[in-house]
Amino acid sequence: MFNIEIAGQMAGWFLHRDGGTMSYIKLMKLLYIAERTSIKENSFPILGDNLFSMDKGPILSVTYDYMKKVQAEKNGWSKWVSQKQKSAVSLMRSYDPEDLDLLSKATLEILEEVWNRHGQMTQKEIVEHVHNFPEWKSSSGSFMKIKYKELLNGLGYGEKSKEIAEELEVQQQASKALLA
Repeated sequence: MFNIEIAGQMAGWFLHRDGGTMSYIKLMKLLYIAERTSIKENSFPILGDNLFSMDKGPILSVTYDYMKKVQAEKNGWSKWVSQKQKSAVSLMRSYDPEDLDLLSKATLEILEEVWNRHGQMTQKEIVEHVHNFPEWKSSSGSFMKIKYKELLNGLGYGEKSKEIAEELEVQQQASKALLA
């Protein structure tokens, strides 16, 4: 079930590792890769956010809305992230790993794995990297939904893709209903 405070804590973790500030595009790609890695390794997302393709690669759409200040009320995202300038975000508070109380050990391991593989990439490099994901499609300036089945097929789940995708979509729908 989607929880914006988990997204905020994940963003805070990445921002801390990068010195406190990074482009929102790079942060979004790191968050997407973490979500994708969790699905690949565990058949289960960390956030359960909606996945979409945009011109600069795949995104987590609800998290994207918070990042772009579409939903700017005080919440679990704004406890951790502030908009530094139009194209960058920064860590909103002093970092204490004890405050990451919603992140499981498995999630922290995924974040570490993602950081070790992709954290040193520039914004341009990480955008080029995610353009190689089979689920990403050029969107010509619009949002295009990435279905779990497409993602799972791209991750090599084969015949299990349909069954797992259906479970994930049911969970996502339940989460939407609770947030409505």
